[in-house]
Amino acid sequence: MGTGDHRQILRHDEPVAEIIFSSGGKILTSVTKDFTMQCWDMVAGNGRRILKPNSIPMAFAVSPSGKIILGVAVDFEDAALWEMTADAYYQRLRTNGWVNTLTFSPDEKILALASSAGTVQVWDISTDANHGTPTHDDHRDAALTISPNGEILASSDGDTTELWDIATGTRQHRLVHDGRLFCVAFSPDAKTFASGSFNKLVKVWDVVSGTCYRTLFCTLSYGVKTLAFSPDGHRLAGASLGGPVQIWDVVTGACLGEMKWGAWSAALCFLPDGKIIALGSVNGTVQLWDTATNATGPQLQTGGSHFMSCGITALAVSRDGKILAFGLRDGSVGVWDMVGDAYQSRMMVTTGRRLTALSFSENNRYLETNSGLLDINPQAELPVASERGTRPNTFCASKEDG
Repeated sequence: MGTGDHRQILRHDEPVAEIIFSSGGKILTSVTKDFTMQCWDMVAGNGRRILKPNSIPMAFAVSPSGKIILGVAVDFEDAALWEMTADAYYQRLRTNGWVNTLTFSPDEKILALASSAGTVQVWDISTDANHGTPTHDDHRDAALTISPNGEILASSDGDTTELWDIATGTRQHRLVHDGRLFCVAFSPDAKTFASGSFNKLVKVWDVVSGTCYRTLFCTLSYGVKTLAFSPDGHRLAGASLGGPVQIWDVVTGACLGEMKWGAWSAALCFLPDGKIIALGSVNGTVQLWDTATNATGPQLQTGGSHFMSCGITALAVSRDGKILAFGLRDGSVGVWDMVGDAYQSRMMVTTGRRLTALSFSENNRYLETNSGLLDINPQAELPVASERGTRPNTFCASKEDG
C-alpha cells in the first residue's frame, strides 16, 4: 500500500463478492458469487483450497489466528466451521436464528453468537459443547464485548449488560443502566466495567461483584457517545455528540477536567502516556488534549469536512505513541506520524466500508480494523488491506503475527 502497485493477481472462476484477510495477513479467504469460499496462501500466492458449503452462506468471520473460518448459512439456523487445512467443515452449530453478531475468544476455543431469536450462544468449539444460552428479553441486537483478559463476555442490549464467564458459560451478573446504552468499556485489567447512556449517566461497575460503585453525572449533551479508560485504568474519559469531553477519577468519581472544543465528538482514545487524549469529531478533525495541563494541542485535518462522509468513527494510537490512525464514515483509514511537535500524514486508504473499530498490533506494524488488516509499513511484503462486497461480514483480529 506504500506504492499503490498490485503485488499478486489471484484468479477466480466466478465474480468475487467479498474478501477476508486473516489478522496476520498470510491467509486470504475469498467468497465468489456462487458462494464458494477459497483460501489463499498470500506468501506464495498459490495453493488455494476450495470450500463448498452445503447451503448458501450469508456471513463470514475469520478466527483470531486465521486458522478457522466461520460461515453462517442463509437458512438462519446453521453455522459451519472450517479449518484452513481441511477441505470440508469439521463442525456444525445450530444457531437458533440469524447471526447478527459474533466474537471469538483470544484462544479460539470459545465462540459467542448473538442471533435474531433474541439469544446469545456460547460454544466451546474444541469440544462442540454449548456452554449456555444467554438470554435477554430481546437479544437480537446485542453487542458482544470480550474483556481484555479473555475471561468475561459482555452482552449489551437496550439498558442492560450481562456479564458471562466464558469458561463455564454461566451468567455472573446482570447490570441494569438507567437509560438506553450508547457505549461500554472494560478497564485494561478487566476488573472494572463502564457503561454510558443517552440520559447522560456513566455507571462504573465492579466486574467481580457486579455492583455499581459509582454513578457519574455528565454535562455532556445528547448522551455519552464513547468511553475510554486510561492505560492504568485509574481514569475514565467520556465524550458526546454535543461536543464537551470530560475525564473522571474512577475511584472517587471526581471530575478531573472538561474540555469544550466547539465540535461534536464521535470517538476518543488515550495516548500510551495516559496524559493526552485524542478526540475525533463528526466534521473530520482530530484534536489533542493534554489532561495534565488542560492545554489543547494541534488540530489535525483529515481531508474532509462533511459529516455524512468524513466524520470520524474510530481512533487508535500505536503503543509507542508515535502513530495516530483514524477511520471515517466513508470507509477511509488515515495514518499520521506524531513525533515531537511534527504531525505528518503517512497514508490514506479507502476500504469501502464504514470503520467502527481500529487497533494496532503489538509491534505497531499492522492496523486491525473491522474491514480487514492494514500494513502501515511501506516496505512490508504482505497484503495490506481487505476489500468488501455488499453482504454482511464480521472481522475478528488477533495479535499472533504481531
